[in-house]
Amino acid sequence: MSIDEFFVKGLRDAERRIPFLRPIRPEEQQALLTVVCSSQIFRVIDRVVDRLTRACDTSVVLQGVRRMWSGTSPAQKRLIAGVALIVAATVHVTLVVWHETPPSWLWLVVPGFTVAIGLLFVIFSGAERRAHV
Repeated sequence: MSIDEFFVKGLRDAERRIPFLRPIRPEEQQALLTVVCSSQIFRVIDRVVDRLTRACDTSVVLQGVRRMWSGTSPAQKRLIAGVALIVAATVHVTLVVWHETPPSWLWLVVPGFTVAIGLLFVIFSGAERRAHV
């Protein structure tokens, strides 16, 4: 997707979500796009994304990982995802507590949800779909 398409879709989405906005005329849209594309920050981001995309497409290591992942069964994928979520939440909580314990319990909400979702993945990793007869 080009930046033009991305920008136009974003403008259309904003017009759809915020109905009281006046629709942007095509010449205004082109002027906004010109300003965005002329930005140095945009150029740097565009170059970085382009290089990363090319590097990922040609990486032998990533191609091997893709082949291995595509050959993995759905149950194993759920198990791996669940374990990864549980480990990530555990490491996050450990690092936060190690650095300094926050004064309230609210910081545990997101890691708690992450562990719960990870546990669901692990629990349902053994459940395979069965065709109803």
